Amino acid sequence: MDIQKAKQELIESKRPIYFFDDDPDGLSSFLQFYKFKKEGKGLVVKSSPELKYSFLRKVEEYNADKVFILDKPMVSKQFIEECQVPIIWIDHHEPSKITKETLTYLNPRINEPSITKSVSEISYEIFKENLWIAMIGSVGDWTLPKFSKEFSDKYPDLLDASITDPAKALFSTELGNLIKIISFVLKGKSQDVNRAIKVLIKIDSPYEILHQTTSKGKLIHRHYSKLNEEYIEHLTQAKNLSSNTKKSNDEKFLFYIYDGTKTSFTKELSNELLYLYPQKLIVVGRRTNGFVKMSVRSSIAVLPSILEKTLKNFQGSNSGGHEHACGAHIKEQDLADFILQLKKTYNESF
Repeated sequence: MDIQKAKQELIESKRPIYFFDDDPDGLSSFLQFYKFKKEGKGLVVKSSPELKYSFLRKVEEYNADKVFILDKPMVSKQFIEECQVPIIWIDHHEPSKITKETLTYLNPRINEPSITKSVSEISYEIFKENLWIAMIGSVGDWTLPKFSKEFSDKYPDLLDASITDPAKALFSTELGNLIKIISFVLKGKSQDVNRAIKVLIKIDSPYEILHQTTSKGKLIHRHYSKLNEEYIEHLTQAKNLSSNTKKSNDEKFLFYIYDGTKTSFTKELSNELLYLYPQKLIVVGRRTNGFVKMSVRSSIAVLPSILEKTLKNFQGSNSGGHEHACGAHIKEQDLADFILQLKKTYNESF
């Protein structure tokens, strides 16, 4: 994987545009690229796991000379075929088979299918700068990168060097608190998200945010605090549901489905619930516009095959993601049947 080619492409660009996923790994990767180049336009892609063809208009409007795609598992084939400038796509999901002469595709799983390496870690290998930002994205993606010791030496109060479990790093440390804050930067109204990202670009230390030592850090923390109250309410309700399953035969499962709000917490809730209940299959879903959009987690089962088998008889549904962390969506009218079928498929897989 020629990561230095990505660096050289960035150095040579004049008007780069960056598309990145709406999670800490995607945001961390973008911040590393932008802080190195100090030029360009960043766009968080929240609507879908796929960078759709419609985003090509953003490339043309900005008159970009290069496109950088960070942590997006899928890109529209039509987007790639019709894009008139070079594309550098860096990812760590199931490798894409799309090829084009002007496409540089970097994915460590092409040569090492079982490797667990975040795009944030790859970005740090490229630039060797902004260690704390790279660590946010890596641990936020449930991995402890090779530079974890370097980080612990520099920031021992944020992550003790004795911690070797990514989940523990994420949910029991000051680094974990910082990751949660950064994750919530991507939530809320688009104008608030864009403003917060522009502020993040100018922040040089994690303590500006954690200790609110600057006006920029205070703004980020204020954005987080408003959303965290709602998050805690959802987490409390989900934990209460888990307690109730002990009285039934459903101890292996935790389904928490909530009505659509302006803010989705499915990723964050499912991750924290998996940490709290590592033996359970976790499904957190949000009802919106006639669909239920879900985050599915398991520390035991390999999820893509289970979800594919479960969803094959449900029209208008799909899923995708990692071995132990997937997203899925179904029609709301199919929710009860989906739950029954998922339980059946899960039990048959062992």
